[in-house]
Amino acid sequence: WSVIVSGFFLSALMGIYLLGSLAKSAFIEAEVESRTRDLLQANDSLNLEIKERKRTEAALQAAKEEAEKATRAKSEFLAHMSHEIRTPMNGILGMTRLLCEEDLPPKSSENAQLAYTSAQALLSVINDILDFSKIEAGHLELDLAPIDLHQICMGVTQLMRAQASNQGLRLDLHLDPQIPKNLIGDANR
Repeated sequence: WSVIVSGFFLSALMGIYLLGSLAKSAFIEAEVESRTRDLLQANDSLNLEIKERKRTEAALQAAKEEAEKATRAKSEFLAHMSHEIRTPMNGILGMTRLLCEEDLPPKSSENAQLAYTSAQALLSVINDILDFSKIEAGHLELDLAPIDLHQICMGVTQLMRAQASNQGLRLDLHLDPQIPKNLIGDANR
């Protein structure tokens, strides 16, 4: 009898252990399924994010290429336009230089010289536009030579004097004697 009771007791313990193991196993399976679902959702979310980033990168690359294309077109346009404007400006410079060499009354001579200086300044602006396109292309070269700084300052003053006069102002140039007259530089820049 004791063997039967012991067997029954042992069977009951085994049953309880098996039920506990089954419950634990079911819990673990449910937990694994839940985490697997979470991982699959996270994986799907990451895949969507990767696709979106790739689309964004492709759009940024296309925009960059378009901007570079526009920059090249702008540089070509500036170079072409500055060339087209420079040709007649050289004609104006030549004619005003010839006019300056004529024996004119003082006021007319001064006006002719101002027209010549203004045309030189305008040609310099046109050259600056061309230089800008050269800078963007990495092809700008400076033409270093001796320059007369005092002469450059006097030329700028003469150009600006008419504008100042139109506004009721008087423009004079006073250079400090310690400022060197002769320097090395690019007179056009």
